[in-house]
Amino acid sequence: MRHSILLLVTTGIANVANVAFHMVMGRRLVPDEYGVLATLLNMMLVLATPLDALRNAMAHFAARAHRAENPALARAIAWRWGVRIALLSIPFTLLILLLRGRIASFFHLATPAPVLLIALFLIVFMLVPVVAGVLQGLQRFWWFGASMHGWCLVRLGLGIAFVLSLAATAYYAVLAHALSQLYAVLVAGVGVWWITRNAGPRTQAPRGIGSYFLFAMFMLGAYGIIMNSDVMLVRHFHPSEAGEFAWAATIGRSVVFLPMPIVMAMFPKVISAGDSSQSSRLILLKALAMVVGMIGVGVGISLIWPWLPLLILYGVKHPSPELLHLVRMVMLAMCPLGISYLLLHFEMAQHRFGTVPWLIVLAIAYIGGAMLWHDSVLMIVAVLGTVATASALLYLWVLLRPGRVVSPPAPPH
Repeated sequence: MRHSILLLVTTGIANVANVAFHMVMGRRLVPDEYGVLATLLNMMLVLATPLDALRNAMAHFAARAHRAENPALARAIAWRWGVRIALLSIPFTLLILLLRGRIASFFHLATPAPVLLIALFLIVFMLVPVVAGVLQGLQRFWWFGASMHGWCLVRLGLGIAFVLSLAATAYYAVLAHALSQLYAVLVAGVGVWWITRNAGPRTQAPRGIGSYFLFAMFMLGAYGIIMNSDVMLVRHFHPSEAGEFAWAATIGRSVVFLPMPIVMAMFPKVISAGDSSQSSRLILLKALAMVVGMIGVGVGISLIWPWLPLLILYGVKHPSPELLHLVRMVMLAMCPLGISYLLLHFEMAQHRFGTVPWLIVLAIAYIGGAMLWHDSVLMIVAVLGTVATASALLYLWVLLRPGRVVSPPAPPH
C-alpha cells in the first residue's frame, strides 16, 4: 500500500502534466496537426509496449537479485542488457530512416520530419525500460518516479516553450517528447549507478532473461496492438475525423491507465517461478479491487459528463452530440483493457505465458476486424470493444481456474 500510494502520487503529478500537455497541444495545434501528434504518439506506444516486456524482464530478475540481497547482480543485468538493446536499436533506426517516406504517406503526413525524429531517438526510447525495470525490481520507487514520471513535467515545459517560441506543429511536440525521454534515461541510469555503487565485484547477469523477454514481448506486443492502434487505424481509414477521435481516445486511455502505478508496485512483490501462493493472490485481489474502483469512477464520470474532459483538456465548450457519443463509446470500449493490463502483469510476474497465443489471436482479430468493418469510426470502436472485453474475460478465466494456488509448506516440528 505504501509503494502504491507513493506511485499514485508521482503518477498523479505526471498525469496532471500529461493532461496539461494535451491541453496546450490540443488548443495551440489545429485539429489536423493534433491528429498527427496523436498518431505519432500512438505509433511510439505500439513500439514501446513490447519494450515494456523488457522492463518487466528487468524488474523480474532484478527483484530476484533484491531478494537475494545481491545488488551486483542487478548492476550486471542493467549493464549487459543496456549494451544489447543499444546495439539492437541500430538496425531498427536504419529501417525507419529508409521507410520514413512510406510511413508518412500511410498516415497522410505532410512531411516525414516527425518520423525522422522518432528514428533518431529510437535508442533512447529502447533504453528507458532497461534502467527503469531495474529500479522497479529493486523497489527504489523514488528514483523510479523521478525518471518514469518526471519526464512528463520535462515534456510539458519543453512542449510549451517549443510551440510558443518556434511553431505550433506536431514536429516540435514530438521533439519535446523525445527530449523528455532522454531525461528519463539519464535519471534512471544515474539511479541504478548510485544504488549499486558499493555492490562489490562485477558478476555475470543470470541466464533466462532472454527467453523471459521474448515471451513477455509477444504478450505485451499483442496487448499493445489492441490498446494503441485505434488512432492509427482511424487516421488511415478516416483521416478527416482523426482529430476528434484522438480527443476521445486520449480521454479513454487516460482513464484506463489511471491504475498503472498499482500494477508497477504489485509486480516485484508477486514474482515466482510459475506457482501462485496465497499471499501473492491476496496482493493481486487487493490490487484488482483498487484498479476496478479507479477505472469505475473514471468511466462513470465520463459517461455522465462526457463534456467535462473535453472542456478541461481541449477547451471544447459546445461539443456536438456525435462527439459526446464518441467519447462514451470509446470509454466503454477501452475500460476492459485496464483489467487485462493488471492480470497479464500478474501472469508475467509469476513466470507464466500460456495466454500468449490467445492474446496474439485477439490482436490479429482486432486488426482483421478493423480492415473488414471500417465504414465508420464507431464500427472500428465496436471491434475494439469486442476484442478488449474478450481479453479481460480470457484473463479472468485464467485467474479463476482451480489448481493455481500452492499452499505454503508446513512449519517444521
